[in-house]
Amino acid sequence: DPSTGDLVGFSFSFDGKTGYYVPISHYMGDNLPKEAVDLFYQKMLQVKMNFLYNMRFDFRWMEYQGYDMSKVKYYDVAVGCWLSDTNVKFPSLKKSERKFLGWIPSTFEETLGDATSFRFLDVKDAYPYACVDAEGTFAVCMATLKFYKESKLAGKLENESLYPLMKFEEQTMTVDMDYLRNCISEETLKLHQLQQEIYRIFGYQIKLNSNKQLGDALQQLGIHTGEYTSTGLMKTDIKTLERVNLHNPHPVLGMIIEQSQINKSLNSYFEALLKEAERMNGVARFNYMTNNVPTSRLACGADKKNSYFTHLNVQSAPKPHPKDWYVHDYKEGDVVGDGEFVIMRWRFSTTDKSNRVIEGFNQSNNFRSSFIVKDDEYWLSCDYAAQELRAIANLTGEPNWVNTFLSGGDLHKRMAINMWGAENYDKEKRKRAKVLNFGMAYGMSGYSLAQKFNVSVEEGEDIVARFWKAAPRIKEFQTRCVRVAKKQGTVYNYFGLPRRVKFYLNHSDPKKRAFGVRTVNNTVIQSVGAGLLKLAMIKLWRYLGSDEYKDVIRFQCTVHDEINFAVKADRIEELAKLVRSCMRVEIPGWRVPFEIGTDIGTKWGATFPFKYDENDNLVPDWEIVES
Repeated sequence: DPSTGDLVGFSFSFDGKTGYYVPISHYMGDNLPKEAVDLFYQKMLQVKMNFLYNMRFDFRWMEYQGYDMSKVKYYDVAVGCWLSDTNVKFPSLKKSERKFLGWIPSTFEETLGDATSFRFLDVKDAYPYACVDAEGTFAVCMATLKFYKESKLAGKLENESLYPLMKFEEQTMTVDMDYLRNCISEETLKLHQLQQEIYRIFGYQIKLNSNKQLGDALQQLGIHTGEYTSTGLMKTDIKTLERVNLHNPHPVLGMIIEQSQINKSLNSYFEALLKEAERMNGVARFNYMTNNVPTSRLACGADKKNSYFTHLNVQSAPKPHPKDWYVHDYKEGDVVGDGEFVIMRWRFSTTDKSNRVIEGFNQSNNFRSSFIVKDDEYWLSCDYAAQELRAIANLTGEPNWVNTFLSGGDLHKRMAINMWGAENYDKEKRKRAKVLNFGMAYGMSGYSLAQKFNVSVEEGEDIVARFWKAAPRIKEFQTRCVRVAKKQGTVYNYFGLPRRVKFYLNHSDPKKRAFGVRTVNNTVIQSVGAGLLKLAMIKLWRYLGSDEYKDVIRFQCTVHDEINFAVKADRIEELAKLVRSCMRVEIPGWRVPFEIGTDIGTKWGATFPFKYDENDNLVPDWEIVES
């Protein structure tokens, strides 16, 4: 934890053959004074390039020691290692040394031995390990730089986004611990009541997490899932029960599913966040992992040994259920009811009706409402609207999709009409078209559609045929991508990000080959969004890293295509435009723009969609309905 720890020493190398270690605060052996770090920092500023492995770790420590690393030119060697094969999650320095150099260096644990900390090692026992780290970083860089160059713009985005990401993830989010405790109390009571009702229906008490006991109890009620485990027991996992309940609903199945969901919500989110917030004095700070997802998306999570970050994946925070709210004009001094929100010039209520209706979130046990901002701030959430669908339209040039987006039409409705005809159009057809628009681009099969829509495989295949007839350019694009990937053994996205797929596409197992085809389709689409987000972060930091904005806007979190901020209330209109401007990206030759959605609220779980009116003012994106 750099906020509480001390710098023990640092190592460096100029050629990958000779390493140097500078001890600063070992308890045994000779140390050099703090001025040695000053000299080292000056050297880092002067050299043409600094090679580091996992630079955010080193840079963060240096900045907590008082050094401004924003002016230090860096290249993270881990980026080149990952680009050699993006199927492999973040390769550690030790693993990279073995893979690219054939070295078998001592591990940190082997070096530490019985010591509880590196600083307890005698300098003479510490320096060999530290020097090899520096030598290895340099040598691995020389061996993998070709992969960074191969990836063109993608590699630059991976590397240049690291410093902005480091600065963003250092910001803390305020946690409403009282709200968490209330939610835990309510959900625990609800869970107990559900379990008692399940036991009453069964006629006796069982262990609901026991596959055998639950299976026996269900069969006594005449319920059979029709699927078996490898040991011959009836399957009772939640996915199986959900599938059975969809086709043959039974009250007890719904209760079992609901109690499982509450259990997971309590253990994985509410209780976990409360424990972490108590440890971190009411705040949360999340770690984002790069070089972890093959499509370059950011992952989230923290090593339990690292106390600097919250041990939770904020990107998996469950999205609250939607709920209609009524919008009213608000003037200073107006009465605000319980459960109502005031945002800018408007009051939002679920009980005080008006003809202006907007979609917000249900506040009952809303996990995201645990994350709040100060009284003089708003929560600002900006995301790429229909990001992947717009990427598909640009990549394929499919006229139906391009023209629909450019005219501001409803893509799912347009595809439903093209597939089934205007005379057969209804909301159910639109729902199916929506599933197809997202699924078919990633290789969804007729069999998968049959299961999804509860129709025969033949009907599923017919739906597939209808989709490709309505969007032939997408099929042509997919076929071309797979053909090129087979030839090259690698698929590249628009920015140059590589994904090695030769093993899958040439495999004797049809399932592996099918996975390879889906991987090609997934990579070229999803990775575009990841590149846009990293480009946006780079642009955002150019502004938000300056003193001008230091005290008026703070990064909170990011979830794939969405970035969240805490913004001073009196600057919300100005800063919303700034964020949108930084996130907007124009790619030469791409006709369909990437639109930015804007949501504003008093906390993460209480935001509402806003739009710009004809006077370029932010207003709630309500719908006028008859009273």
